[in-house]
Amino acid sequence: MSKEAASKGLGRAALAIFPFQTDEALAKKRINFAVSELYMEQLHKTGGFKLIERMQLDTALKEQKLGLSGAIDSETAAQVGKMIGARLLLIGSVSRMGKSYQITARLIDAESSAIIIPDVVEVPIALFEGEAARYITQVPEEGALGVYLAARYSKLAVKSMDPQTISGNTLTPGKLKLLPVSAVFGVRYWPNAKWMFDVSYLTNSYNFSSGVRVNNNTYSDGGTVEAQEGRLLINRALRSGDSFRVLAGAGISLMAVKSEITRRDAVLSSAMGDAASTIFTGILRAGVQWRPQPRLGVELLGNFNLFRRPFRQTVMSSGAVVALRKFTLPAFTPELAVSINFCG
Repeated sequence: MSKEAASKGLGRAALAIFPFQTDEALAKKRINFAVSELYMEQLHKTGGFKLIERMQLDTALKEQKLGLSGAIDSETAAQVGKMIGARLLLIGSVSRMGKSYQITARLIDAESSAIIIPDVVEVPIALFEGEAARYITQVPEEGALGVYLAARYSKLAVKSMDPQTISGNTLTPGKLKLLPVSAVFGVRYWPNAKWMFDVSYLTNSYNFSSGVRVNNNTYSDGGTVEAQEGRLLINRALRSGDSFRVLAGAGISLMAVKSEITRRDAVLSSAMGDAASTIFTGILRAGVQWRPQPRLGVELLGNFNLFRRPFRQTVMSSGAVVALRKFTLPAFTPELAVSINFCG
């Protein structure tokens, strides 16, 4: 293409590559975008033209309210080309013909709107999509499903109660060994490209080494506080690039808390959690998603707990309920997630 342009005295001319026209199905897969990008790569390697930046062209199209769908004729393209200082314009279309893509391209002189070089080529679908994999959407953005695994950092605020004397026995809470990182498993559904429903399950386990001391003697080998949590969130996706999305959302969380203590003596007759063992909280979320591949996503998310109602850990001693510790949910919990996306 560059040789033909040079033969007409247009070598090293400024060239703008317009979005290619296509049907709705191929546009959702971004096949037309991939064609434009592959032409851009090829012409950049030959070095025969001064290529106009895509952002500059997109801005001009938006100003003319033409959109980016590629529905542009040669005269309209010539007008836009003059606005951005492009002497040559590459426009065209792509369609599916059986097991191939038919690509029609036309190189146009912006000054005369004349077609300098016409070009029609058919490329096998498998060959084209393999070459253009980094540009096309292999997972539909409507009705798409995905699963993900995440690691969440959630460090509870813990307040151990002061020693208490019950029937002549002084009870003192032992030390805690907190493991603030928990695993999250979730399922996502994208009804369209802008909205995503997220359902997830996670469990937290907090161990303590010496549960209770009675009169300076250890009457417990320790124990655990376990919290099982289910979440439902609705997220809004905002694109900031071809591989990046900004996510913002809100939802609810239900947490069931269970406390267990290993006992050595009948002084401690049982262990229990707060009387209200189910904790409800609202969640606000913000984060960013990076897709190095169409089916693979990596996300850094931040969750904000709106309600931080504390819960207690208690034991029974001599028929009395004794509070050992008070736990409070953190205000902010970060998550690092890896997601796999597939068709619904």
